[in-house]
Amino acid sequence: MIAAGSAVVGYILYHLVRMLVTFPGIPLFFRISILVGGAGVIIVILRLIRERIKKRKGEHDADYND
Repeated sequence: MIAAGSAVVGYILYHLVRMLVTFPGIPLFFRISILVGGAGVIIVILRLIRERIKKRKGEHDADYND
C-alpha cells in the first residue's frame, strides 16, 4: 500500500516538475526557485519521518545524549 502511494505521488510530482520546466511563461529564476524550495520541503519531510522512526525504536542521535 505504501509502495503504491509512493508511486502515485512520484508520478504526480514528475508531471508537475515536467510541466514547470517546459511552461514558457515562467522566468528561469522562478523555475529554479520553485524546484529548490520543493526539494527543501521534501528533505525536511524525509528527515522528520526518519527522526520519528528512530524515536519509536528508542534510538537517539549523539546530539540528544546529554
